[in-house]
Amino acid sequence: MNSIIVPIVAILFYAAYGIIWRLYFSPIAKFPGPKLAAVSILYEIYHEIILGGQYTFKIRKMHDEYGPIIRINPWELHINDPDYYDELYVAGGKKRDKYFYFTKQFGNSESMIGTVSHDHHRLRRGIMNRYFSKASVVRLETMIQKHVDSLVLKLRSYRDTKKEVNLSLAFSCFTNDVISEYALGKSDNYVENSEDFQTDLQVAISNVSKISHVTKVFPWILPLMQSMPLWAIRYLDPKFVSVVEFQKGLQTQIGAIINGKNTDHKRSSHPTIFHEILSSDLPSNEKSVERLWQEGQTVIGAGTETTAWTLSVITYHVLANPDILSKLLVETNGESGLKELEQLPYLTAVIQEGLRLSFGVVAHLQRISPDQPLMFDKWEIPPGYQCRLYSNISIHAYFPHQPSFLQLASSKTDPYPSIL
Repeated sequence: MNSIIVPIVAILFYAAYGIIWRLYFSPIAKFPGPKLAAVSILYEIYHEIILGGQYTFKIRKMHDEYGPIIRINPWELHINDPDYYDELYVAGGKKRDKYFYFTKQFGNSESMIGTVSHDHHRLRRGIMNRYFSKASVVRLETMIQKHVDSLVLKLRSYRDTKKEVNLSLAFSCFTNDVISEYALGKSDNYVENSEDFQTDLQVAISNVSKISHVTKVFPWILPLMQSMPLWAIRYLDPKFVSVVEFQKGLQTQIGAIINGKNTDHKRSSHPTIFHEILSSDLPSNEKSVERLWQEGQTVIGAGTETTAWTLSVITYHVLANPDILSKLLVETNGESGLKELEQLPYLTAVIQEGLRLSFGVVAHLQRISPDQPLMFDKWEIPPGYQCRLYSNISIHAYFPHQPSFLQLASSKTDPYPSIL
């Protein structure tokens, strides 16, 4: 009997000690918020997994009750103040680490987005920044125009047959064709080859998003799935099959580039991202298959869905507002080159408003000040503890009575705050 009682008592004592420490002695014990959230991660797990990704909305209600800064789990604070953006996501000399708990959820902790250390992230971001500078993107104009022409041609076939088309899927195929050719030297030509613009890649990216609130809490799930045969994954959870197939496909493509079997870049009119990275003077550990396929997942995933969603939002508002469409047709008549299009004020306003309404990641983007405390109003946040802002909560403070898309796009004044 004693052999059973002793470990039970030890567990209860340890649990009681942990609860008391988190409630009264933790460096962030002073911050307001639900006591259950301060005591255990189970509070977050309940809202994220049992209720299905609802913690975002629960946090909004918590701010209404407790104020602009709250404790949302034993180790993390949440701030609802867009003015604090520049302090938390600071550039320059101040260091901000990421939170490992967040970075492992997509199974690509070796990518730029998954890099925890400020200095290491800066190295990897510096690698990628050069490929997305304006000068680099301008060189892609011919390639992008080729894929635009392909998309327009296929859309006209739908017009001729009076068949409905899902533009979100169409834009997803288009953006994937562009980013894949830029990153890897070739694309799957989804616009031309897909049936009704439906692809396995879209399913994979969608499923990654759908399971992210689960893999954030249990980051070991994706690595485990990656090590299993597809039949076993299909039996356990079919949603993971498309994700793992997407990742394995990237491993194969990156491996072909490293081994010299992918020579598509030699026929390209522009540099390709991963061929350029491999020919650079970066350390060898930054050029491994394991690291680069994970970077590829970030580049392909982000370059496909975020851009496609922006195009979808803009297209909806343009088609839903005949005045916008009419003005755009008049302003863009006869203009086709990038330099000419950049000079068109109404087109620029429509694009900017579309970017505002189609903001990308609405998720946990924690930052940690590793070596000095942060100040928010009267509160001092100790170093080593993570904080975050939610864009879908904070952004509305700048647009409490926002006018319509049409009114903003038609305005001759600049409606965009300097923070954006």
